[in-house]
Amino acid sequence: MQKYFLWIILLLSSCSTYQTAYQRLAREGLLVQPLNRWPETQFVHLTDVHIFPAEWASGATYQKYIDDDPKLLKESQEIFLTALEKIKAQRPKFILISGDLTKDGEIASHEWLAQRLEELRIMGISTYVVPGNHDLNNPDAVRYYDNRTERVSTASPEDFAHIYANFGYSTALERDPASLSYLAEPVPGLWLLALDSCVYETNFRDNTPYTGGFLRQKTVSWLEKVLLQAQKQNKAVIAMLHHPPNEQFKNQERHMKDFVLQHYREITQLLSRYGVSLIFSGHTHSQDITVLKYPEGFPVYSVVTGSLVSFPNSYRLVSLTPERATIESYFIKNIPSFQARGISFWDVSSQFSLEGVVKIVTKTLSRFGVGREESDTISQQVAQAFLAFWTGDEKFTGTEKVKSQGLSFMAWVVVSMSRDLVDQLWQDLEPVDNHIIIHSNGEWMPHGLAQAYLP
Repeated sequence: MQKYFLWIILLLSSCSTYQTAYQRLAREGLLVQPLNRWPETQFVHLTDVHIFPAEWASGATYQKYIDDDPKLLKESQEIFLTALEKIKAQRPKFILISGDLTKDGEIASHEWLAQRLEELRIMGISTYVVPGNHDLNNPDAVRYYDNRTERVSTASPEDFAHIYANFGYSTALERDPASLSYLAEPVPGLWLLALDSCVYETNFRDNTPYTGGFLRQKTVSWLEKVLLQAQKQNKAVIAMLHHPPNEQFKNQERHMKDFVLQHYREITQLLSRYGVSLIFSGHTHSQDITVLKYPEGFPVYSVVTGSLVSFPNSYRLVSLTPERATIESYFIKNIPSFQARGISFWDVSSQFSLEGVVKIVTKTLSRFGVGREESDTISQQVAQAFLAFWTGDEKFTGTEKVKSQGLSFMAWVVVSMSRDLVDQLWQDLEPVDNHIIIHSNGEWMPHGLAQAYLP
């Protein structure tokens, strides 16, 4: 019975709603319409960096893992250091990293990352982190040898707050007693709600990390209390968490429910009513921006940034003024070890991600008895759809998104089951994804330099 305790809680929570006060406060005239004016500053958003020691990534067991979950883990440290050099040159005031800091919560990976962030802190660039679903109490924390794995120490919530004490936790204005969420003030006048959306209490008991995300009721109550304080003190507020607080394409909850925050509509409506219009997240390894609008409150822009270890190996630079937020995307197109060999990292990363999806889809199709010729065509088409979704600003220009004519019976069955997902991956919801200007009144426009930066 205990084995299913968390599942029961999550099932019950999916049928209930959060207890919030903002509607009552609005009726009583105690909740004013906030001014959506940011202080002038500039910051970077990184996510899903998945740090893993290169010397731990070798052999047949590692290759099997990568075949099932394609990430450039062996290059993760080098990619991160390359991104760091670019970021140092841009001199942002601070950095947000919204979870999945490590492959699977290895303490060695966390400590390596914290040392790099300390170098930035000494330069005067602050960093704020929250955990992702890979980062805590993870039974999959291992190092790989030729034909075996060896378990290594994985971080507990207490370890996480200790290791990243200088990167949000020790300098927090306030911490949520129910989670690893906290409140920070990166620059005067701007509050950051760093929200812990991860489930990690039963990972060891179930011997598997929980992928999905939700905010506990106690955390939501704490969140609303902080938002009320922000109104009283006239602070602008931005938020970050690991799980996207929105659907990035239609029917995503049906196809990929673990990649959308549970009860996201309630959470974003709450944030909207208190004037929070920018939320930064990761988890899906995709470049995406979506706007959510409610009858009262500000439009909420959900900014999801891709992973450094997956194509297109991206991060974002966000520039705020009282009138606008300008969001630009940058892509790691080469790293030193590849340059030394005359190899294009951009091309390798793109092909690696494409082939990774092809392998997974091909393996799935083979279980249904689909032949190799049909499988090759379908898997390539599915992979192209995912690559477009990860890159952002999707625009289909071919003749068919997924093959529909002349299929064998089993291929037809599989395609029928997956057609909606492939179709929706190609349908980019407004606004644009990679380069955008968001005005303080909630309107948006493409960034004027967008064409120069497109991948």
